[in-house]
Amino acid sequence: MGDTRALGNWRLVASILVALVLLLWLLLSPPGQGTLKQSSLNANDDSATDISKARTFSSVIKSGQLTPGEETELFSSSDGPGYTTEQWFTFPGIGPHTIVRVFVDGESSPSIEYNLHLGHAIGCNATEESKLVPWNTAFISHNAPFSSAIKNNYRIPFGKSIRITVVPPKTVHNSGSSFPKFEYIYWYIIHGVLNAPLVVGGHRLPNTARLRLYKQENRLVQPLDYITMVDVKKSAGWLFQIMMSAESLTLAFLEGCHRAEIDGGETQFFSSGTEDLFSGAFYFDGGIFHSDDVGLTCFQKPAVKDAYNYSQEELYMRLQKKYGDGPYPQSHVTAYKFFVKDPLLFHKSLRFRWRSGETATDNDRCPRTSQRTKAGLKGVSKGYPLPLKATVTLYSWVYHY
Repeated sequence: MGDTRALGNWRLVASILVALVLLLWLLLSPPGQGTLKQSSLNANDDSATDISKARTFSSVIKSGQLTPGEETELFSSSDGPGYTTEQWFTFPGIGPHTIVRVFVDGESSPSIEYNLHLGHAIGCNATEESKLVPWNTAFISHNAPFSSAIKNNYRIPFGKSIRITVVPPKTVHNSGSSFPKFEYIYWYIIHGVLNAPLVVGGHRLPNTARLRLYKQENRLVQPLDYITMVDVKKSAGWLFQIMMSAESLTLAFLEGCHRAEIDGGETQFFSSGTEDLFSGAFYFDGGIFHSDDVGLTCFQKPAVKDAYNYSQEELYMRLQKKYGDGPYPQSHVTAYKFFVKDPLLFHKSLRFRWRSGETATDNDRCPRTSQRTKAGLKGVSKGYPLPLKATVTLYSWVYHY
């Protein structure tokens, strides 16, 4: 009896020790290479960040002077590791034509280079955008007209150093600024932290993570063309955000679905139509909206109502009757999506594509359960309205690790 009791006590003690060791291992083990640890789904929740050894950095420029067409440094630091937590820009009158560049760890070419407006998903011209401000989301905001008070909370990590520059336009034409005397005068703020674990949108990233921007700018896209937005090989990562800005005579290009091949696997469809990925529907018939995850920041309907109901020849006849020999007003869409609450992750490779329009019969078609027909629909692509050529800019922000 005594031996049985002793054996039972020993087993109890052993079980407790094993449980303690396992708990200790879980608490102390860092996130592995190629993994993303989730602590929260709140957009900028830092609950997983140990800040006991971290420190903040900050820099501002007040009433800085730019030289037209020449690159100017906004900020540089060699105190890494660290990451940016906020940048705020006021570039009255020149924002739509200003380029921001980010060089990380001694890069000779910037891993991030973006148009100041499109980098914050601002697609309308200065006059139209000024009617929409202020608007705020978790990662991007625009709070004053004419390229003023543009802010982002992009977390751009660096190991040793970071350098941020700006290139203003050589000339300004019809800037729309109500303060023409301020053109080429700017204000800038940057904040960040050093020696802190990198947490983005509640997700803990490996210390090796770096943010890159992939771009397709002012691409002339023919009907049913594919555009590869991201093509990453031999890397793990997270597709963090996408932005689309497109113009065409009709909105039929929005029939196109998004596709992804993750780690060399089969094609997965990520939307049942372009606007669907951005949480819109029926060609964004709900109009402009801004939220933390998705938004439509600029929208212009086609000049001809139900333009996709007509063949290209009939559409041009109607446009010519209304506007003469042109140029003809373009429909316009600018939208963004952050893959934070539904992260798109990969371990080896990622190819992410968009198609301008869609067909119902080819092998790579967007899935459907029935064949749709519509009486009187003349400009069709085997079941869907046929898009016309479009001019498209696509930004894809990817964390590599």
